[in-house]
Amino acid sequence: MFKVIENNVGHVRLSDGTVIGIRTTITNIQEGSLRPTGPDLRIGFNTSFTVNSPRELRDQVKDKPLPPRDGSHVSRLDIWEIVDVVREEKAYELALYDASDGREYEIHVQIEVTAVARTLEYRDQEGNPIYFIRWSPCIRVRLAKK
Repeated sequence: MFKVIENNVGHVRLSDGTVIGIRTTITNIQEGSLRPTGPDLRIGFNTSFTVNSPRELRDQVKDKPLPPRDGSHVSRLDIWEIVDVVREEKAYELALYDASDGREYEIHVQIEVTAVARTLEYRDQEGNPIYFIRWSPCIRVRLAKK
């Protein structure tokens, strides 16, 4: 069993004025082989994103269609442009896990946005342009401090 002790909703501000909200949650922790430093841990987590674009961008896409459900728009590279990340507050979740070796471990899952692209050919259900986000998780496991 694990107990979440801290969660931070992250935000990324893009050069076009859009703010992307990021939330990650630890969903599962499973033990693997026991090692000299403790059990191998498999950490399950979910990450979700929200988009809030400025009015001028929303106006540009208000008459655009929703993207195709089959995801074919993603491979149309000519419709995408890179948008710079100008500020990032990382999303993370921190939990304590009681392992079978009798020790308590601190599990920290943090999300870093590494690149963002945007297309103005489609809109999302809230009227924002469509963004494609490259992100990476950083998972740290260490003995909890007593």
